[in-house]
Amino acid sequence: MARLALLGFNDGQMQATGDLAVIVNKTNAVQKLSSRDLRSIFLGEKDNWSDGTKIFAVSLPVERPETRAVLRKICGMSESDFTRFFLMMNFQGKSVSPPRMVRTSSAVRAFVASTPGAVGVIRVQDVDPTVRVMYLDGIGPGAPGYKLGSTQ
Repeated sequence: MARLALLGFNDGQMQATGDLAVIVNKTNAVQKLSSRDLRSIFLGEKDNWSDGTKIFAVSLPVERPETRAVLRKICGMSESDFTRFFLMMNFQGKSVSPPRMVRTSSAVRAFVASTPGAVGVIRVQDVDPTVRVMYLDGIGPGAPGYKLGSTQ
């Protein structure tokens, strides 16, 4: 539980191992993130934080359960919908890019830790003190009503 305290959560939070955590670089000045904002970030529609810092979204591959959960619960899409969305945007001449894809949760965490403006989603148990966990719609992992809860 000491690890949870280091991350800014109390003993009653972040205990559900199926929960996902939205992580940002520790220098990120943004304190609140809505589901709508996260959706816009993952769909490449929002490319700057409110302080003007460029956003760098990073994700696990779409076939991973963590990414499928974000697509389903936050974007309201399937894997094929997500792929089609970016093809359609490209076809329409709109400059939107999908999140950078990396193979492992540790690679997501390392990218976020080393890149100001970066944001990613990983399993709660993969979080460490090198990144900051964001509350989503004012609710943290492990709390009732958390949108990225229990991906198992």
